Amino acid sequence: MVVSLGPVVPTYKGVPKNPLPNGRGANPRCLRRDINVNAALGATADHVYALLNQTTMDNFYDLLLGSPPPKNDPYPWGVSSISLTIAGGMTNRS
Repeated sequence: MVVSLGPVVPTYKGVPKNPLPNGRGANPRCLRRDINVNAALGATADHVYALLNQTTMDNFYDLLLGSPPPKNDPYPWGVSSISLTIAGGMTNRS
């Protein structure tokens, strides 16, 4: 599958930055799917267990989403980051 828009900021090796700052410039390349290891590292058992100790829905939701990012946490994306685990990028069109 060929995609033509984005990325605004490349996150994968070999992905060319979009020619327009808003990511809407023509930038055709092949779609790629991969495992996002960094996102998976944020969904640990400790993070899930911490959700059970929240006393308000707001605190639960903030921790789930990692917003605001917890201080001194190397993987501050929250437990919902597991949805980002199957991610990917776009490689140069071949």
